[in-house]
Order: sequence, then C-alpha cells, then structure tokens
Amino acid sequence: MLRFEVAISCLNEDIFKIQNNFKNIFNMLNIFIHVIHQVNDNCDYNDVINLLSANSNLRYSRLDRLGLPLSRNFALENCSADLLIPTDSDVVLFYEEFEKISSIFENNSEIDYVTLESFYDPEKLQPRRSFKDTDFTHTKRSLLSVSSIEIVIKVKSFKETKTHWDLDFGLGAKFSGGLETVMLQNAYSNNLQGKFFPIPLSYHRELSTGTEINLRRVFIRSAVFEKIFGKNKGKFLSLLFHVKNFNKFKSLGAMNLIKTIMSNKHI
Repeated sequence: MLRFEVAISCLNEDIFKIQNNFKNIFNMLNIFIHVIHQVNDNCDYNDVINLLSANSNLRYSRLDRLGLPLSRNFALENCSADLLIPTDSDVVLFYEEFEKISSIFENNSEIDYVTLESFYDPEKLQPRRSFKDTDFTHTKRSLLSVSSIEIVIKVKSFKETKTHWDLDFGLGAKFSGGLETVMLQNAYSNNLQGKFFPIPLSYHRELSTGTEINLRRVFIRSAVFEKIFGKNKGKFLSLLFHVKNFNKFKSLGAMNLIKTIMSNKHI
C-alpha cells in the first residue's frame, strides 16, 4: 500500500476532537497523521498535545498565523508521503477503504488526485450530496461541486506543478468559502488529472457552511466564480446559477441578489 498522510487542520480547542475522531488510524503502518494546530488564544494545550504525540505515527505542528489555506499549504509542503488527505478535526475517515484508494493510484499512474464520497453518518446511509454510481474523469464543471472532505491528492504531482490552496479562499481568509473549489480549478489549469470514484472516504455530521442561505454566501460564491472564470464571465455564471436556483434564494430578494452578484468588491 502507498503511504498516506492525513493532515488534520484544527483551530484552538478543536484539537480535543482528534483523539476520538481519528483513533481508528492511530499507530497504523503506512498511515501518518500530521496535526496542524492554529492557535490564537491563551489556553494551555500541552496535555492533549502530549496525549496525541504518544502515537507513533503522529506529529504535531503549531501555527500562530490563522487561515485554513495556510494550514493546507503547510501540510502539503511538509508532506513526505505518497498521498495526502487534507481534512478537519470534526471529520471521521473510513480507513478500511485506504487499500482500495491506494490501488487506484498504483494502477492508474496518470491520476493526480481523486474525489470520493462523503456522508453524514458512519453507516453510509446518508450521502452529503448526490454521487454518481460510476467513476468519471473530472471536468472544470464537475469540480465545482467537490467538498473539502472528499479529496485525496498525489503529493508529487501537486508539488511539481506548484499547485496550492489560494490564500484568499477558505475559513480565516478574505472569502470564507471556496477553498477546495478554487484549488481544484488550479489543479485543472495545471493539467493535473482527477477522477471521481464511488468509494466512501469520510463522514461529517454537520451541514456544510456552503449550504447556508444568506447574502454573504452569495457574495462568496460569486467571488469563486470570478476567480475561476474571470470577472465578466464569472458574474454572468453566478447570476445564471442563482436564477436557475431562484426558489432556493428568493427569500433574500431578487434585487439584493443582483446587487450582491454584481458587486465590484469580489476580486
């Protein structure tokens, strides 16, 4: 099996979630854990750090600068494994699928990253969104719907092409969403090949922040469109998206939607 690194981003007290959520991969061969702990409070975390560090396959890094894209980039830059799974402290991974994931990369050398299935429950009965039953090669359009907890990347490919997470997108950044969407579009532009496979990777009980219905989310989504497609085309596609899904957003008001989408403050 190829070597995996699970890079867990956490802020302040979120580090306490790791002991329970990732205990199924502690001390396992070929699976390394990198805890990237961003701290901006005065709490003492030494006890939990020592507890976690007792695991033979875990290392701890503290970052005093905030922002999820910073954490993700730090994980990639310091990863020496073959495959990287970027994730968060409140996510649980289906480690029993790792052998299957490894085989995909071993048998398909042209693949640089895969996206997989995510669920709301450990029984895998409630998918977080609609997934296809068969594998497919990603397009610019299909990458728009990928979640941050569905990705496994080939470290060598991303390092060689200098594909990183954009520092303007993600929690703690200028725009608090679009983290993986923008990164995967960068990968696509760098000619990295990605495929989807109907294999469970993780579960996360909480709703994604991207599902919130408010003008701030509309603003962030429009910024993502502009980053990917350019200012004018991005505004048009954002407007088209919100018109097609108007029943979902009509409580915000049509004029408010248009003003938010057409704002010049995105990029």
